[in-house]
Amino acid sequence: MAIPASNQLIDYMEYYKLSDDEYHALRDDPDQASDFADSCRRREAGYYDADDDEGA
Repeated sequence: MAIPASNQLIDYMEYYKLSDDEYHALRDDPDQASDFADSCRRREAGYYDADDDEGA
């Protein structure tokens, strides 16, 4: 997963590695995918647990 990011000097993409199971869970649930992306933007996502309905 990649999300756009920026600082005062540059715009860039941040990449988060997902397992196949995580990818499929996020692909199948857009709301959960959006919540995960938001947690990445807040630097809260170190990992994503596809079995956990609350996300990372």
